[in-house]
Amino acid sequence: HQLSERLAISIREKPTERLELYHKFKKLYAHRSVFVHGTINQRNKLFSVNAKGAGVKSGTTDAQMAVHELQQLAVEVINKILNCPKWLSAFNDNGDPLTTLYLEWIFGGSKE
Repeated sequence: HQLSERLAISIREKPTERLELYHKFKKLYAHRSVFVHGTINQRNKLFSVNAKGAGVKSGTTDAQMAVHELQQLAVEVINKILNCPKWLSAFNDNGDPLTTLYLEWIFGGSKE
């Protein structure tokens, strides 16, 4: 829950986009949980081939789609860290400045 929340607040500006990303990341994290903690049948389903759908290549598995989406999110987060002075200083400071930064953003602080 907290990871999804922080990711959404960090890289999305509009509340509707934050909520969409929050739900998407929770779903992606559920795939991770199945992979790490799931049964053999659950894992096999995660790696079963999907039917061709909108924007999905034939033969793509849920796991492949999840990895692709996570890679895209990781790039967004890295870009945010490198291009936002508050983020960069938070990662360079000692203590727990990220928590302070998130609390500022959640309760109305500026991201710039």
